[in-house]
Amino acid sequence: MENINQENTTKQKDTDELLERLALAVHKGFEAIDEKFEKIEKKINQGFKEVDQRFDKVDERLDLIKNDVLDIKLRLDNCAYTFEVRENTKRIENLEVKVNGLVIKGA
Repeated sequence: MENINQENTTKQKDTDELLERLALAVHKGFEAIDEKFEKIEKKINQGFKEVDQRFDKVDERLDLIKNDVLDIKLRLDNCAYTFEVRENTKRIENLEVKVNGLVIKGA
């Protein structure tokens, strides 16, 4: 009977040792996975940071373009359009011809 108890105790110790090694291996595996996830997380965060910086630069450029467009609009609103200038030039030339004709006739 003592032999059986000793055998059971030995088997239990072997089982306990095996479970302990298995638990340690699983623990090490999870630690390795945690390290990999941390590396991936750092890479992802760095990638987002770089993308955010690029978007900030794009936003700055768009703001500059928007301001330039507004400036151009203001300038155009204060300028006569080319066709209006041409039309007015023709009208002035016609008036000058008529005035010159009157001046010559009246002289």
